[in-house]
Amino acid sequence: MRIGKGRILLLALCLTLVVCGRIGDPIAPEYVELSKPDIPSARALGPAIILTWKTPGRTLAGGPASISGYLVERQGWPPGENPCADCPPEYDEAAKVDVIIDKTRISATNSWSDFQTIDGWRYRYRVTSFDGRGHPGLPSEPVLTSFRDLPAPKVDVVPMRDGFTINYTKPTLPGGYEFRGLNIYGEDKGLLLNVPAGISEGRVGSLKGSTSYDITMRWSALTPEGWPAESPPFKVSITPKDVEPPKPPLELAAFQDEEGVRLMWAPPPEEQYAAVVILRGENAESLKVLARSAANTTIYIDKTVAPGVTYFYGCMGEDEAGNVSKLSPLSKIRTKEK
Repeated sequence: MRIGKGRILLLALCLTLVVCGRIGDPIAPEYVELSKPDIPSARALGPAIILTWKTPGRTLAGGPASISGYLVERQGWPPGENPCADCPPEYDEAAKVDVIIDKTRISATNSWSDFQTIDGWRYRYRVTSFDGRGHPGLPSEPVLTSFRDLPAPKVDVVPMRDGFTINYTKPTLPGGYEFRGLNIYGEDKGLLLNVPAGISEGRVGSLKGSTSYDITMRWSALTPEGWPAESPPFKVSITPKDVEPPKPPLELAAFQDEEGVRLMWAPPPEEQYAAVVILRGENAESLKVLARSAANTTIYIDKTVAPGVTYFYGCMGEDEAGNVSKLSPLSKIRTKEK
């Protein structure tokens, strides 16, 4: 039987594939280890220590990382004991944390709060990330911090027209803690004001009058290791109102009038009084309220004077909130005899 050239070539090709090689079984890709999470940061807030760290964006090989979660580990030392510098670390599992990825696909900040804290202890933490198949990456560098129960603030609060003012005395903090001031937070937990150490007064403005606000205040400090710490809260409900008195009238003049004594005063240019309180006495120490004038006038006639008597007059400005100014300069006059 004769075999055509085409069949000979096909047979030779098949023999070549058999002898030289073939498609073998699939080989599992090499495992690529995840990079370390950023060094966690620690912050004490009331009874808890809050750890924060960012999602690793790359593997050790430089490729994109796929993170499914984290393992947080912890060591603790009671008062009087310190971490052993030469001993291998012996961590306990503290928590497993789900990963957080923001909508822009940029590495997001993850956090975990440790509420199992004891006053006077020191804690060391580290974080390890896991990929989608459950393989762990390298653990983060450890972070060490102290924990102490800080006192809650004691603050004097005075409502104002568009906010409030505060005044406090510097607290006594545990040894090694550095006082940094007072933090004031609004209802959305946003920082309204930081009153730094060395300043004991502050003012929060731009609030709506007659509206109640729930305000939280915390001492701010640094731990001996330099991590931020805040005390338990001091909470107060504040309704801004005008408690600031207006400026007093600049001068007061008294004249004899056919009807009695005519009084004329000059309010400060920037003040708009709701009323003016008139005071009278037969000496400077015996002034009593005589009358209240309307807001739209700067003149008052006292028709109740007696002839041949010396009178002292003063006046005070009053605003719409009922706040009264200090006394104006006094004016003295003696009425005519009959």
